[in-house]
Amino acid sequence: MCQEAATCLDQEEFSGQLGSHAVGASGTVGPTSLPEGAETLGRAPSECRVCKKSFPYQSQLTLHQRTHTGERPFQCDICAKGFIQLSDLRVHERIHTGEKPYSCDVCLKKFTHDSTLRAHKRTHTQEKPFCCFIQLSDLRVHERIHTGEKPYSCDVCLKKFTHDSTLRAHKRTHTQEKPFCCEHCDRAFSHRGNLNVHRRTHSGLKPYLCPECHSAFRHLGTFKCHRKIHSR
Repeated sequence: MCQEAATCLDQEEFSGQLGSHAVGASGTVGPTSLPEGAETLGRAPSECRVCKKSFPYQSQLTLHQRTHTGERPFQCDICAKGFIQLSDLRVHERIHTGEKPYSCDVCLKKFTHDSTLRAHKRTHTQEKPFCCFIQLSDLRVHERIHTGEKPYSCDVCLKKFTHDSTLRAHKRTHTQEKPFCCEHCDRAFSHRGNLNVHRRTHSGLKPYLCPECHSAFRHLGTFKCHRKIHSR
């Protein structure tokens, strides 16, 4: 809209016309065309229609809505795993490339993620900011001991578990999967702990020593039974 035309309009008409025009870098005038997801100053918060959560910018709402729709437009070329935003894909790609851009300045150990490096550094400083735990996630898992929360459920027998790893181990009782194989014989086990105990039959290791008579035992259960002899 030219300056001459603007003088012929009242304030309301002028505001309406101005909203559909913009001055380009060369000084030419044309319709505004903001790219999808672009933010404008002063825009009212956008609200998710599913969970009613509000966001200050439309682009943030667009990303959030993908958690409801399951849309993952950014896909890994190697394993086809999809991601909600491009930055997540870039971090994932390090799994395939082996890139570890974050380095500990104490021991020079390298990490794929900045958050993993920060957690690692606490092993040097002994800092435990989360009530005796290095990472917040460890604290959250620990709190389930007190709350009794068991968020992981077996889809076969519906038994519930505090930890995801415990659920995975439990599922092997249904599938009969035994992924932990002894390198000395043909025995295989459902749990890594059982394999470690079995290995003692080959190594002769007896880690449980009685403080009373100095007898040594391969298994904790046998050791506990033996201790009862001295407590009679």
